[in-house]
Amino acid sequence: MTARPRILLIEDDLDLVGVLSCNLNYLGYEVHAETTGRGGVHQLETKRWDTVLLDLILPDIDGKEVCAKAQSLAHYTPVIVATARSESAQRIECYALGADDYLVKPYSIDELLARMSALDRRIHRIRTEARQTAEQLQLGELRIEFESRTVWCGELRIELTPREYELLLLLARHPNKVFTRGDLLDKVWGTDSDAYEHTVVSHVNRLRSKLARNGLCSDVIQTVWGLGYRAHTSHQ
Repeated sequence: MTARPRILLIEDDLDLVGVLSCNLNYLGYEVHAETTGRGGVHQLETKRWDTVLLDLILPDIDGKEVCAKAQSLAHYTPVIVATARSESAQRIECYALGADDYLVKPYSIDELLARMSALDRRIHRIRTEARQTAEQLQLGELRIEFESRTVWCGELRIELTPREYELLLLLARHPNKVFTRGDLLDKVWGTDSDAYEHTVVSHVNRLRSKLARNGLCSDVIQTVWGLGYRAHTSHQ
């Protein structure tokens, strides 16, 4: 018997919790609800979830803290932010923190299911591509190991968020190929996402900073002015 997809719902509106839990359970999902951010963080730290559905306005801590915590974990947990906050600045900040999608309340169950389905297809595609390649990839001083989704500089492991890892992996698989910000947005965030190109810039900048802080001297990710980014290697 196939296990039901597990959803962690972090939402303090009890009426909405009831409606979502009832509908999603009926549709074949296993739903666990937490009404506080700290309760959600505890669930993230102690269990594995297929998807997190996260409200930003919580009674104890801001939902953005929960989103950042999800991205800091060693295992990848997809996060869909579902909130009444519709401002562009909120969307940009959540995507920069690593959210996979952003829904504005009120939303329909059909829209939620469509977003989860698109996210699941994107994750499946990424994992399938990884299985079809060699076990690891070398880019200059960097070694990317696919099965463990880890990145090494010599013997030093570099801690990346899932989104940073996917960005680096895409660029590394196509050394010296220039990707526009729109290309990276489509391939890493997906064509169904409403993230902004600014989100790509912030992720690339953080990725570069992490590589530099971990002793990587060479400029592995280069900006091609007026075009986009590329993974640089001296081998043509």
